[in-house]
Amino acid sequence: MSNRLLAGRYELIEKIGEGGMAVVYKARCRLLNRYVAIKILRPEFTKDESFIDSFKKESQAAAGLSHPNIVSVYDVGKEGNLHFIVMELVEGKPLSQLISEKGRLDYKEAIEITKQVASALSLAHKNQIIHRDVKPHNILITSTGVAKLADFGIAQAVSNSTMVDGKDNKVMGSVHYLSPEQARGSYVDERTDIYSLGIVLYEMLTGQVPFDGDNPISIALMHINDPMTPPSRLVSGIPPQLEKVVLKATDKYQNNRYSTADEMIKDLDNIEFITKVMGNKIFVDDSAQNPSVREKERVQGSVFGEGIDEKSIFPEEDRDSGHSGKGGKGGKGGKNGKRPNTRLIAIMVVAAVIVFGAGIFALGSAMGWFGGDT
Repeated sequence: MSNRLLAGRYELIEKIGEGGMAVVYKARCRLLNRYVAIKILRPEFTKDESFIDSFKKESQAAAGLSHPNIVSVYDVGKEGNLHFIVMELVEGKPLSQLISEKGRLDYKEAIEITKQVASALSLAHKNQIIHRDVKPHNILITSTGVAKLADFGIAQAVSNSTMVDGKDNKVMGSVHYLSPEQARGSYVDERTDIYSLGIVLYEMLTGQVPFDGDNPISIALMHINDPMTPPSRLVSGIPPQLEKVVLKATDKYQNNRYSTADEMIKDLDNIEFITKVMGNKIFVDDSAQNPSVREKERVQGSVFGEGIDEKSIFPEEDRDSGHSGKGGKGGKGGKNGKRPNTRLIAIMVVAAVIVFGAGIFALGSAMGWFGGDT
């Protein structure tokens, strides 16, 4: 179909991608003299009038979204039996390719991409638009690191028509990122997108999806029934608070997830702040590769609630003698007594001072202690 003129104005140049629902072409708009991307629906989806009506409605709604992290929709059209969407041409690569090339992403990069996608979802949700198909294939990353979410409207049109392909009896959509409520055919809302984004974050951090199987139905049932392996069981060095974000976003019950994308962004911002102030070392848990050791030796009640274990605080040669410095090989707690790691204690004290100081400053500002208008 390359070198064909579509709708009298879009000159198709080359095919740049395809999926289960559509083929994407790079094209030039002769009217505005700019390059665009045109997604042409596959013929099997154009035979259902209810699907086409829903597709037009949802795509036109998506065209009203203007956000730096959303692929802009310029036009929705039809020529003969071809139904198409004209979109912003993004010079970059899909997140799925980035994960494939790197194996997994550094947690800081994963946080930044997640925040950008969550920001896009925040605007969509405020306009009563649910994406329903958030996945790495639909997230484009530009050469400057900007994440852009694509394909608003198509998944909504599909779900309004059917979630199962009647011909092959296969679950449509990306089942690896499917929320439990979607798998059950239940009520879908903003938290559905948050679940899928949580799965995407999990994959960025670990290089793999949490649920996989031989067929789409079995994977969908895993989303409904199976517990998720925490990311830190697979990869060391993931901040405990970031793991909490993943697990909260992907809770099987909608009411237990973030109620809005903005709430998720806030928690991610807090992790970034702590990292900038304290550095990466405070998050590292050397026993992450051995879950049984990590659960046995983790010290509760640390500055960040978890993630600092016995090995971090006490020298290895002293661990057998007990924490009090009494009753070990050295007797009265002299040279063989338990000696805490003073550097880590100092870091914990600094963290406590920073948190306390920030609280005092915020309270003082609210009460007008630091001057200003009265």
